[in-house]
Amino acid sequence: MATLITLDNYLSLDKDNLTSVKIDSEITNDAFLIFISKVFNLTSLDCSGCKNITSIPELPNLTKLVCYECKGLTSIHHLPNLTYLDCHSCILLTDLPLFPNLNTLVCSECYKLTNIPVLPNLIYLDCHRCELLTSIPVLPNLTELDCYNCIGLMDIPELPNLTNLDCYRCELLTTIPVLPNLTSLSCSGCEKIKCIPKLSNLTTLDCDQCNRIRCLPDLPKLTYLNCQGSKLLTTIPVFLNLTTLYCRGCNRLNGIPVLPNLTYLNCGECKKLKRIPELPNLTELDCYLCNRLKCIPYLPNLTTLDCKWCKLITTIPVLPNLTTLDCGVCDRLTCISELPNLTSLNCYSCHSLTSIPDLPNIINLDCSMCKLLRKIPNLPSLTNLDNSGCSMIISMPVFPNLKILNNTSMAQ
Repeated sequence: MATLITLDNYLSLDKDNLTSVKIDSEITNDAFLIFISKVFNLTSLDCSGCKNITSIPELPNLTKLVCYECKGLTSIHHLPNLTYLDCHSCILLTDLPLFPNLNTLVCSECYKLTNIPVLPNLIYLDCHRCELLTSIPVLPNLTELDCYNCIGLMDIPELPNLTNLDCYRCELLTTIPVLPNLTSLSCSGCEKIKCIPKLSNLTTLDCDQCNRIRCLPDLPKLTYLNCQGSKLLTTIPVFLNLTTLYCRGCNRLNGIPVLPNLTYLNCGECKKLKRIPELPNLTELDCYLCNRLKCIPYLPNLTTLDCKWCKLITTIPVLPNLTTLDCGVCDRLTCISELPNLTSLNCYSCHSLTSIPDLPNIINLDCSMCKLLRKIPNLPSLTNLDNSGCSMIISMPVFPNLKILNNTSMAQ
């Protein structure tokens, strides 16, 4: 356990056996330097939040240094045995020395830091929001790199052991290098990137708002893809292992391929999308505001469907496992098939809908402003009903479990 060092005890403590210390945030720089000069066996130093400390002197045995939010810190001296350094939000720190044994470096939000030294044993680097960084050096053992919001970063080298890369909103970055062991990549908002290289081990890809990407390569292990808002993307490759796909707002996307393992699909606001294929394992589908989509395919495992504002859809097919359906403002919808497991139905403002099917498990029903709806069947499980604005309904059955009812403007 770390010993707390304060202005009251820094001179009186027995320093010979101290190995781990926490410096009180109010200590002066002079008191800190006097204390440190007399401690010879220190391996762990935590001076986080010490606003008066201006430098960390040489400490030959130190292996762990935590000095985040030291707002006056301008330099860290050579620490030959250091393995862990957290200096995030040291806003006056401009450079770092070579730490030959360092394996973890957190230097995020060091706004004046201009470079990362070559650190041959570094495994983890978090340098997000280091706005003056222009490049990352070759770090042969690095496995994880968080450099998101490094707005000046122009280059990432080949890093042979890298498995995770987050370069979100690195707005000057133009390319992603070939990274043979990469499994997770987030390059969202990198608007100058034109292509993703073939990354044979990639399982997770976030490239939303990468507006210059026209196509994606074969990524045989990909399970998660987020390409929302990609303005030039026209097709999605057949990713056989893909389980999650976000392609909302891809205005040029004209089709979804058969993806046999897909369980989640959000393709809302894809203005050119005309068809969704049969996807045997899909459980959740959001196709909100797909104005050219004409039908919902048979999806045997679907549990949640949001197709509101799909103005060309005329029928909701039999979906045996569906529990939640939002088809509001589907102007041409005339038929909702029997859905034996449905518990929640929002079909408000479906102006062509004339009837609600028997839904034995329905709990919540919003059919407000369905102006041609003439009848609501007996729904024994119904607890919440909004049929306001349904002016053609003359009478309704008694719903024994009904708790909330809004039926203003119902025909008298």
